[in-house]
Amino acid sequence: MAKDKNILAVVSDIFFSVQVGEAANRLGYKVEYAKTSEEAAEKLASHPDLVILDLAEEGIQWDNIILDVKTGGGTTPVLAFGHHTDLKVRDRALKAGADAVVSNAVFSKDLPKLLKKYIKK
Repeated sequence: MAKDKNILAVVSDIFFSVQVGEAANRLGYKVEYAKTSEEAAEKLASHPDLVILDLAEEGIQWDNIILDVKTGGGTTPVLAFGHHTDLKVRDRALKAGADAVVSNAVFSKDLPKLLKKYIKK
């Protein structure tokens, strides 16, 4: 399949981490995880095909991660997810350049479809 496709997941919640890993594995994608903003910045140097951000991660400067991805005309898609009631965070993520922001429920339910949609062929 798409073994050469890499995902950077800035997700430390075990529930979502397992979901990302399982869905990516089924589709033939490799996942690298980052648990801090600094670790994410380092791993962005490998030019992932998709960046996934958990907007509920405390201590993560996800605005800066999105800006790092999109600076200089970057085309790597950013898929973010978070609480469906936190519209201010959703709007901030979209303004920073996230390609999509979905609720936790949609992320869990539609993850394989989302991965296929946002990972470039």
